[in-house]
Amino acid sequence: MEALSKPFPDAQKTYRAYRDNNSESLRFLRLIEIDWPCSTAIIIRLCEYLTDAVRINDNPVIFRAINYGLSLYSKSLGEADPVRLSEFIRGVIDSVGRDLENTAIYDVATNSVWSPLGNTRLSEWLKENERLTRVSELSITKSQSSAEDIAQRIFENVLDDSQRTIVSEELTWLNEASGSL
Repeated sequence: MEALSKPFPDAQKTYRAYRDNNSESLRFLRLIEIDWPCSTAIIIRLCEYLTDAVRINDNPVIFRAINYGLSLYSKSLGEADPVRLSEFIRGVIDSVGRDLENTAIYDVATNSVWSPLGNTRLSEWLKENERLTRVSELSITKSQSSAEDIAQRIFENVLDDSQRTIVSEELTWLNEASGSL
């Protein structure tokens, strides 16, 4: 895992880069944009929150998360509306949680650390560090953060109230249905 100090300058450009570089997922991305237009806003807010700076094998964690979310979404086609959106969101936040588990980003120049469990978006932290030093030297460091806690933080910070309600209601219904089987 690595962290780049110069991610795409804004969430829209990150989103466009995803669309331009992930042709295998483009069909399902277009489908979910039609099916759930709010999915675009969710992806853009995720791009604002996380940026493309954190990478695994030169692949942005955010792109991996969108791909996984779209994979679960594609498997849920034919299900009820809220199930499809919930599967997409679950895939995105679970993927980010797994990829960033026990991880933080350390900036040597400012001696500061960004954690996925903090209250600051990575994009804001990077901009502030650049403002302070002009040059950042980032490294990945260990932290005490579980995948579940990170997924919960992403859920709280990336989704709006109505999206959280849809997903929460769907998860409650699924848990009740599986308990009665």
